[in-house]
Amino acid sequence: MTVWERIWFTPRSGFDLAVTRLIVFWVAGFELWEHVIEDFPAGLAALGTAWDPISFVDLLGLPAPSAAVGGILWPLGAALCLLAGLGVGGRWVGVPAGLLSVYLFTLRNCFGKIDHDLNVVVMGLLVLVFAPPVASLVARLRDGDNEEPSWRFNWPVVAVRAGYALMFFGAAWSKVTNAGLDWITSESMRNILISENLLFRSPALTDVALWLAATPILWQGVAAMTIVGEGSLVLAVISSRPWVRNAAALLAVALQAGLNLLLRLGGAPLMTMVSVFADWEWLATRGRLTRLLIPGIFVGLAVINYVARPTILEALAPGAIAVVVGALALRFKSPDQGARLRRRRPPPIPTSPGAAPSWPATERRP
Repeated sequence: MTVWERIWFTPRSGFDLAVTRLIVFWVAGFELWEHVIEDFPAGLAALGTAWDPISFVDLLGLPAPSAAVGGILWPLGAALCLLAGLGVGGRWVGVPAGLLSVYLFTLRNCFGKIDHDLNVVVMGLLVLVFAPPVASLVARLRDGDNEEPSWRFNWPVVAVRAGYALMFFGAAWSKVTNAGLDWITSESMRNILISENLLFRSPALTDVALWLAATPILWQGVAAMTIVGEGSLVLAVISSRPWVRNAAALLAVALQAGLNLLLRLGGAPLMTMVSVFADWEWLATRGRLTRLLIPGIFVGLAVINYVARPTILEALAPGAIAVVVGALALRFKSPDQGARLRRRRPPPIPTSPGAAPSWPATERRP
């Protein structure tokens, strides 16, 4: 098996794909619902004169929606994403949810400013539109069963991770190729820390950011760790060693936490989407302690999102995901366990009338 085949086509059960689907669609759904609460569709209509479609929208000839149409599309998109995350309706719900969400998120970039916080969500949605169907989370919570491993369940998970990793690898590559070590040793990071805190935004940890900006060795260390965190995330995709993948994922979490808490950059979608790098099935099969770690990861992401931007909406998506994946982890059965539990037991051995039926000694009584 080549490295390419190992990365993309190693057999995997449907559990990781089901959790990845939940993360991507629910991040998209809660983001759309936040737009509804903020009356974003009406704002789009008010900006009609500033309509400047990006190439994708211009190529398809898509117009800016009116406030009335937007008032229907945004709630519809949010509802479809929440259902698709649960696996309800299979592709009949997942494909419309993914395509409609991509269109609605694209509209945010058609007024002269390009946002970056939803790039990985859009890439994940486009992957899941073509992903094979897996059992719904409702069925998993009811039965605890899991599909037999297949390469069909592996490539969508890897593709979602690769989109996230390559976006940040491109950022690291741009810094290194354009500025080299000067990006670390110069005052670039110091200026970023000061300007984002004193001129543009109000991060949660302003005092910490200014303290880092006061000492050269500290801001240079932050700059170096930024490049390492952005560049090493590719290892979480290509490495076959779990400790390497998990270490790279932890660096990504630290990077996103720093962007959110020190600079108020990145946003809740990027912070929550970093969870796609976790090996959920591996955690679910290690024991009860690691199973409890699964919802704990999302609780931690919810806390970071809330501290960075103290509104309940920022913590809602990872908080809701924590409840669902926690229940999934507690009900999880490996494919072998599921097969054993589904195997039909032999009929009891007939006995004399009035006596209780008996089973062979090798079989446990059901």
